[in-house]
Amino acid sequence: MDDLRRGLLFFAGLAAAGCVDERAVDPTCPTGACARHTVVASELAFELPRSADGLVVDGFDLDGAVSTGDSTDGSGCGLADKISPSGAIGVDNNLAGLFAFIVRVTGDAVFGLLQTAINQGAILVIMRLEGVDSFVDDDLVTLTVYKGLEVRQAPPQLGTDGHIAPDQTFDVDPAIAPATTTGRIVDGVLEAGPIEQIVVPVRVFDVAADFRIHGARVRGRFAADGSLEGLLGGGVEAQQVLDTANMTGETQISSVAPAIVWPLADLDYDGMETCRQLSTAIRFRAVPAHLLGDVP
Repeated sequence: MDDLRRGLLFFAGLAAAGCVDERAVDPTCPTGACARHTVVASELAFELPRSADGLVVDGFDLDGAVSTGDSTDGSGCGLADKISPSGAIGVDNNLAGLFAFIVRVTGDAVFGLLQTAINQGAILVIMRLEGVDSFVDDDLVTLTVYKGLEVRQAPPQLGTDGHIAPDQTFDVDPAIAPATTTGRIVDGVLEAGPIEQIVVPVRVFDVAADFRIHGARVRGRFAADGSLEGLLGGGVEAQQVLDTANMTGETQISSVAPAIVWPLADLDYDGMETCRQLSTAIRFRAVPAHLLGDVP
């Protein structure tokens, strides 16, 4: 009977592991069902407009309003919202227009340089989910976003797709505080936020910058291999965008940046005449990973 009981417990344990897709289970959870899952971004790219007029673009409704462009309606700083590719209205993503201009001027090299920096371990965005009971439907999960510490001695291993391979271990940048929020999973899609501020490292040509993204949201779909693919969005400080443009040394960009950036600012109204942030959305794909110090 003892052998039978042990056998049943063994197969029950396998079944329990299967229901969380073999992700790490927190042994301190009284019920044994609190899953912890960590991913690192293997791809990052600023979302670009999907239509020639720039009105169709993916992103988030960051201000909770459908702005019409009427400066008297109190939303969007007088700028009309966008429409998502699926037809959703109220999308805030004005930084997409700036990056569309950069691509027109320089080609898509800016995205290639960003991907190279990710592959080299210079740009690491890490997301950790805790309290996950199901990766299909869960009404409450905790999401923490970390800036990873730059890998200086040896770059991450790459997979056959030319991007960071899964199941590697990364450290956290101690100079940047992690940001935590709650969310939920519906039909395999994670929705989390807003987060007061997160830091996302980016590279524009030879300039590395830690973009401060305010009121951040995350939306992503889980795949069977544990990867997460979706969008991260929020408000980026207009002045920081200008500072980054000036540091690129690309005069075609820096000379015209103020004339483009300020008219696109649509968030964080100063109460007088200026919005201080631009809405944005960054597309990502993130693969399973571990944080240094994790207990297997």
